[in-house]
Amino acid sequence: MKITAVMLGLLFPLFLVSLSTREKQLRIERKALDIGVYDYSKVKKCPCKIYYDREAEDKFLEVLMRREKLLNSNIFGLYVKRENDSLVFERENEAYEYCPKLNYVIESGGHGFVSAYDLETLEEIFVNPSTFVYSPSGNYRFGSFEADGTRYYLEIKEGEKWTSHPFADGAIIEGAYWIDNETMYYLEEKEKPNGFKYWIGYSMRLYFEDNMREVGR
Repeated sequence: MKITAVMLGLLFPLFLVSLSTREKQLRIERKALDIGVYDYSKVKKCPCKIYYDREAEDKFLEVLMRREKLLNSNIFGLYVKRENDSLVFERENEAYEYCPKLNYVIESGGHGFVSAYDLETLEEIFVNPSTFVYSPSGNYRFGSFEADGTRYYLEIKEGEKWTSHPFADGAIIEGAYWIDNETMYYLEEKEKPNGFKYWIGYSMRLYFEDNMREVGR
């Protein structure tokens, strides 16, 4: 998965984010919604069964021990030769989230290091598949990943691949849903000086512009 840099631009009262591509420049127009526009009833939760913590490790081990592709990948553990010449499969990490339907696992190591893998391709992934919210066209998806805080990503489909762009760094977001192929609504947490926290609804609209200069100039 390829992760590109985000360039933030501020144009009051709209927030504009530019994400550079080779021929076009993706622009994100973000603005606060009027009261009553955001509709939480349109938020869809992931319908897939997800295992967590000890149950995740137990369920994943069952799959791991019967799938040679996973065992021989050297990603999830190694065969260690004992003094009696017997081979024992040992794991250093432990699964704390596993979803059979979406075919991914998230593990943590002894020092709190977190890694996630697509169990079909064995590629490391950087967005939790259970968090994806797809646009009606299926060309865009929004998701997140929790590891020492939550990071959010907008992904764009390019052929058979997805390009991932970090989004709203440092924000706390929930309740995302698409209202059309280019526009997504979501809630973002805000905090007043006295510590009172509240939510504001935002819209995120995507569009492309001709890239008039080469990236890096």
